[in-house]
Amino acid sequence: METILTVLRTSVTVLTLMAGLVISFKSIMSLFYGSKYTEFDRILGKFFIVLVYLQFVLEVFMFFSSTYNYEESLEALEHIALITVATVSVQIGRMITLKSEDDLVKFRFRSIFYGMATFLLGLSFLI
Repeated sequence: METILTVLRTSVTVLTLMAGLVISFKSIMSLFYGSKYTEFDRILGKFFIVLVYLQFVLEVFMFFSSTYNYEESLEALEHIALITVATVSVQIGRMITLKSEDDLVKFRFRSIFYGMATFLLGLSFLI
């Protein structure tokens, strides 16, 4: 059971990192070129948020279902803390994007908050 969860966690992590890189890159490029905020951007953002929340739930489930010794539990706690901050970052970026009317402001905050979340998720994957 634990190997299935580990494979699922790794797959979701890689997919989340790829989606985060794509959405951050697209937001930065749209910011520089002054593109319009389209339906595709909205759907891509929702997809990224769903993946981040799925990863958060998997990590919390694995944290509470596994037995760790003291050193492993500290690393797992750091991992959970990074994923929690990344999840909050994505949600803040999403709320600012929804409230804003200007397309450049939307892309600016998406690139900042989603990029920060992608960096934190990548960092947690390396720990």
